Amino acid sequence: MNTITDKLTKIKGIGKNVENRLLSNEISDLVSLRKKTQKPEERNKLAQEINVQAQTLYRWSKQADLMRVDGIDTDWAELLIRAGVRNVGDLAEIDEVSLKKLLDVYSKNYSIDYDEGPDLEKLKGWKLEASKLENTLQLEPDDPRLDLIFKNGEKGDSKKKTSYKESSLFGDLSDIITNIGRGIAEAQVELDRGSLEVQKALDEDDDFAGYGLQANWYVMPETTFTLKMEYTVVEEKESEGSGPFNKKVFISPINAKYQNYFKSTESTESEFKFKIVPVPPPTE
Repeated sequence: MNTITDKLTKIKGIGKNVENRLLSNEISDLVSLRKKTQKPEERNKLAQEINVQAQTLYRWSKQADLMRVDGIDTDWAELLIRAGVRNVGDLAEIDEVSLKKLLDVYSKNYSIDYDEGPDLEKLKGWKLEASKLENTLQLEPDDPRLDLIFKNGEKGDSKKKTSYKESSLFGDLSDIITNIGRGIAEAQVELDRGSLEVQKALDEDDDFAGYGLQANWYVMPETTFTLKMEYTVVEEKESEGSGPFNKKVFISPINAKYQNYFKSTESTESEFKFKIVPVPPPTE
């Protein structure tokens, strides 16, 4: 078991005022906090009694649960949660390499006592110990599993594995541009979500709420791409022969796969440049 002190104030976000409210509900340490917050209905009831948001109490319960593992202190627990580890059950199934990459990024962007994430040996030790603990913290239905920190991107059922298909030699140019744009949009959403999480943590922290602190917001002003490629124009027509021809541009990047496939070192390279920039939302 964890040898770190079991004081309630070791949980990030629990100040003296909240500690007193928890004490009035017979919660005096991390052990009793875990027992009283195992189930969603228990957390919702307690959140009302101590006058905090249910999601805030849920976050505290996740920290307390992870701190059952030796060596995971309040900062490591908070960092693991930000990276998508929800309880010791998740920690027992993580892919150490994938999780470490995320933890290294998060540790540099949040104010914690560590400049980088834990090393792989530490993560392996935590994973091993977590696998020996009973998984008692029941998760909220709207708290999804982050696939990328688990082996093979597995989802809820560990027996089901995500399959990946290598892209074909030629791809539809319109599909490629669409996928690039979608990727940029998703990246911006994640940046915004991170800022929202920081702001929420500041607003809910008893020690910081009164200072009017604001989270930093990050935006990608524009993104430029240059594709070096071979292209071909394909005309498609319905099998019945009716209707106009539909022309599509298919491209293939100039790379080793292309040259090996066609056994050729001579090719006419084409360049396609495009830029994606944000625009104001439409006015109503």
